[in-house]
Amino acid sequence: TKVKGALLPANEQAKELLDAMPVGEELLISYKQGRSVQNHRRFFSFVNWTFDWQDNYEIKRVWIGVLKVMAGHCDLVIDKNKDTHFFPRSINFGSIEDEGEFKTFFNNVVEGYLKSDYAKGLSNEQLSLIVQY
Repeated sequence: TKVKGALLPANEQAKELLDAMPVGEELLISYKQGRSVQNHRRFFSFVNWTFDWQDNYEIKRVWIGVLKVMAGHCDLVIDKNKDTHFFPRSINFGSIEDEGEFKTFFNNVVEGYLKSDYAKGLSNEQLSLIVQY
């Protein structure tokens, strides 16, 4: 973590690594910006609104999977009978570490939802809520 021009270990594992290094040793760091917790929360806020507006699923976890599939965030599997199955991928911080990738995923969720039958018949108020995402 950068603090006033200095780099400090972000967690215990990083602290142990730095403590084990000899004084004067150089360290090569690869910089990668972490994901925003706020965007993760924004996704689940969207999930909550849209879950309440649909009546096909009683389990929110299933609805999350439906949204992921609508967004194309899934694996396509064809079984030995030639039947096609879609398995939603994870969006946890280990699976999507990059903020840009998560924003693309979320935009695809909103777009997929708006193009789906679930968005048909939404009120102007509901559409306004979606637009703010």
